[in-house]
Amino acid sequence: MYRADASYFEGVDQDFDALGLVEFSKPDSFVNLTWAGLYSVLLRTRSLTPELLQSRDVDGSDMRTDVGERAFALMSRGASNGVAVRFGPSEHMVGCFKTERKLLQNIAPSSVAADYYKSPIIITGNDEPIGIIKGKGEKSCYGLVDDFAHGLIRACFSQPTPYEDLGMVAEMLPRSSHAWLLPIEQAGQFAPLRFGAYAVDDRQRGGLAGGETLNWAKLVLLSSHDGIARQAEKMKKTAVPLEYGLTPLLEAA
Repeated sequence: MYRADASYFEGVDQDFDALGLVEFSKPDSFVNLTWAGLYSVLLRTRSLTPELLQSRDVDGSDMRTDVGERAFALMSRGASNGVAVRFGPSEHMVGCFKTERKLLQNIAPSSVAADYYKSPIIITGNDEPIGIIKGKGEKSCYGLVDDFAHGLIRACFSQPTPYEDLGMVAEMLPRSSHAWLLPIEQAGQFAPLRFGAYAVDDRQRGGLAGGETLNWAKLVLLSSHDGIARQAEKMKKTAVPLEYGLTPLLEAA
């Protein structure tokens, strides 16, 4: 099995330093990094806003890694073209340590087919999956594509906003043996929380699995964005539309 290059993850951390992203905690070492260490690095993206760049003498060519380049591109987007991107935790969600684990558990075929679990909501745009709201744990949405206008970012987690609308609907949905479908036009807006594990290069992230002791964390490290997207396509085939949108569901609460 490929072993991850410690300098790659150290480079991600240094890119985040250059961009001014807040450091919440730091891995003891980038050698034999575990999921916990990678999570602590990714958590820094909760502070990603365009305003941070105003006081930094940095541009995209200064970034050492693909993750740094992606962060810079998102931070600089508002100044150059279109909708500004701002990440951050909220009173309802933080994008916790087990977010990826719960996403993978929730979209597993056996979980979706079991009527004793709350199934995910597939957010669609032009009838294609563009996000997945977890039915397990925090009702965050994993972005399958970039939809800046609605606040969905590829391989990142976002919160439905205001939470009292779609977030409450996700809490209220009954357990089912199928996923649910909701067009983005009805879903409304999302607020980005943090980069997910799958914003990181697949080979480098997967190369951490050999040193991981937690089986569920190994699964997180070895899974991929493309795999999640394929599962969304499969779930969509048997998913049931939330045909009447959010308002009737909220009124029935």
